[in-house]
Amino acid sequence: MKGSNKKVTFEDMPELVSSLLTEVKTLQGKVDSVSNLVKTITPKDDVKILTVDDVCRWLGKSKSSVYKMTSRGEIPCYKQGRIVTFIESEFIGWLTAYKKGSCMDVMGRAEEYIQRMH
Repeated sequence: MKGSNKKVTFEDMPELVSSLLTEVKTLQGKVDSVSNLVKTITPKDDVKILTVDDVCRWLGKSKSSVYKMTSRGEIPCYKQGRIVTFIESEFIGWLTAYKKGSCMDVMGRAEEYIQRMH
């Protein structure tokens, strides 16, 4: 009956209703899938977004340097068209991953290593 110009009769109704119910169930499944996906990508209330200016202040770098870092994939960021943003927790995680140990850190790890060896 799909795409047909035939007049619908009373006898056709059960088949048409069944077909419509099937299509509605299919659409509901798709809506549920999209809804679940949106829930996973919707930011939580505690997520703080940083701008390029914020990151420049954190790093002590110019805007052009930060933009170069984003285009080379050196720093975690999100791009929507020409707008670049950062999630603070991801940025701080990236920043601390490159922490260079102080002398005290190195001595502490050395002492732990020596204690484990004895």
